[in-house]
Amino acid sequence: METRNLYQHVEFEVLDVKEYIAQPYRNTFFEMVFILSGEGIQYINDHRLPYSPDKLFLIFPGASVVYPLLSK
Repeated sequence: METRNLYQHVEFEVLDVKEYIAQPYRNTFFEMVFILSGEGIQYINDHRLPYSPDKLFLIFPGASVVYPLLSK
């Protein structure tokens, strides 16, 4: 499992994907995820959580995360 580190005070990333190979990861920092489009199920610490547009998630450091993409 990949461990992600933050090297700036704040980092911002927008992903627009048609195909996505879900890879589990952990962060050493807080992560805020806002879903713009698409639907699916994310797994945070083995908890199954649905996502869809306009959902906001706050992920704590050390959490195990994976986002299998179901639809765009």
